Amino acid sequence: MVYEIDLIQFLYKLRKRKWLIIYITMACMIIAGIYSYFIVQPLYEANVSIIIGKEEARYFLEDSYTNSDVSLYLQVVKTYEEIAESRMVWDRVEESLKDDGLKKIKNIKAASKTGTQIITITVTHPSSKNVAIYANAFAEQFIQIAGEVLPAGELRILDKAEQPKTHTSPNRMLNIAISILLGVMISVVIIFLSEYFNPIIESERDAMDCLNLPILGVLPHEKVASEERYVI
Repeated sequence: MVYEIDLIQFLYKLRKRKWLIIYITMACMIIAGIYSYFIVQPLYEANVSIIIGKEEARYFLEDSYTNSDVSLYLQVVKTYEEIAESRMVWDRVEESLKDDGLKKIKNIKAASKTGTQIITITVTHPSSKNVAIYANAFAEQFIQIAGEVLPAGELRILDKAEQPKTHTSPNRMLNIAISILLGVMISVVIIFLSEYFNPIIESERDAMDCLNLPILGVLPHEKVASEERYVI
């Protein structure tokens, strides 16, 4: 039997099967908790800020930046970002550190804020102790290579990377919050489908929808008078 479910009746069904919603939601929370705390590997990020300035010779000869200086630096910022992520920088870091932990680096990203002469190098690694060391090493090698390849300005480290106190991934609280929402949605869909395709007549409304006949009376059941009733 297929019929339309009244909203009030459906809300009653949800309240009647609230334990199903609770069980499914708790199961999703447990799965998300196990995944976030025991399965997925936490990742840490360290950032190094590098500023593009004038060459030392020009810096002492001029007191201020000209518009042409600023335009030039803004144009080469994107080029510097590509150099920072290049294989040449990676090879130099491997040669200088000779650390097998470099192979575990998950991501290296160089980005600049629009309208500024500052480039930020971000390194992502599963070790909170080594990620700052790697980030500073990449920044130092990038400055050397950039001076060799494109000496358009003086690159200096503005802020060195420091050891992160907390991991950036996974976001455990966000994962658990999403699992709660997902658990509620799944349980509601299950209840809706079970009620929509339910072939059993459980109420007066079911009888009216199925037989298209008016109800003359309701005979209560002796054991459970509030829920089980015979319809005539």
